[in-house]
Amino acid sequence: MQEPTEEQKIRELLKHSDLKNVQLAFSLLEGSEMLADIKLSLERRRVLLDWLKKYQKIKYTKRTSDAEAYWLVEQLEEVFKEDGGRYATEIPSEIDELVNVRYLAIEDSVKEIPEEIGNLAKLEELYLGGNPITILPESIGKLASLKQLEVANCKLTSLPTSIGDLQNLEQLDLHGNELEAIPHTLGSLKQLFKLDLSINKLSQLPESLKSLMNLRELNINDNQLIELPSNLDGLKKLQKLDISDNQLRELPSQIETLDELKELLASSNQLQYIPAETGNLKNIESLDFSWNCLTSFAVLNGSYPSLKYLMLRNNQFVTIPTDLHKLPQLERVYLADNKISEVSDDVQLLTSLKVITLKNNPLSEDEEDKIFDLLPDVDIRFD
Repeated sequence: MQEPTEEQKIRELLKHSDLKNVQLAFSLLEGSEMLADIKLSLERRRVLLDWLKKYQKIKYTKRTSDAEAYWLVEQLEEVFKEDGGRYATEIPSEIDELVNVRYLAIEDSVKEIPEEIGNLAKLEELYLGGNPITILPESIGKLASLKQLEVANCKLTSLPTSIGDLQNLEQLDLHGNELEAIPHTLGSLKQLFKLDLSINKLSQLPESLKSLMNLRELNINDNQLIELPSNLDGLKKLQKLDISDNQLRELPSQIETLDELKELLASSNQLQYIPAETGNLKNIESLDFSWNCLTSFAVLNGSYPSLKYLMLRNNQFVTIPTDLHKLPQLERVYLADNKISEVSDDVQLLTSLKVITLKNNPLSEDEEDKIFDLLPDVDIRFD
């Protein structure tokens, strides 16, 4: 019979959840490449392994670019699944022994993140979503290699100023918390390209936001914003801006400086007009101003040259905006739930239009027939 390999021996030992066999497996791994990401002293192993037994939702996943092998921790997860699904409510300080771990996900029940997490110098991705965390430790700013941080659907009420020290951070997801303010140090995250602050309690944004020169996507929907910062000129690479479900009464004219913006979502606010400068967004392809208080949508010659999708549902329009024919790329217009009762002959000039929705408008049958005659090749929807 062929002699079992070292890996086969270790797998066999890890089929048993008693600490003696687990420690023996560790001793076999000592010095081997398979233990490159966990180098624990014997007295600290006991604490961390006990925590792993109780808390299966800590995950380490292999990345093809990683030299480290994560096989051991994956095996430990399998071994301790029989523990009955009991979850820990705190992370032991011994977490700092995972000196080479690059990906860490802890979900559902942890109430506090220890300061020692800041010692994970090689950590690149940290996911803490769904935990009842109210604060993050100041040491979070020491994670110099961190590229992605998710602390979504928690109970955060504030952020440490040290978050601005994460100079390599590319994605930050803080949606679904109870944040009322954002530290100005957030503007120091020069590599950040995606920021999600949606579903919080923000009434204003820091002026330093303009410094996020590489930001491509900004989600701040479902907050309590009354106004946007006027100095948006630094967000030169922003492509998507979601400001829906706030209390905005107007948009700053400086919005025209967002040269790369392709999608603007501003539904469910209190907008009464759209500044003419918005038409200077030469790359904008999709605009959503649904559920506002608009009565008109002015289009100047040369405005919105790339616009394809225009959402104006649930406003106060009494007629289809007459200037829409000036939009050379316009394909879809959504005008359901307005007060449109008549159709202008100018509608026939919408030569690029493919779809228009007019559900729940007080149009007579004659007016409905008229629009079908004026737009014979357009998909006109009343349902």
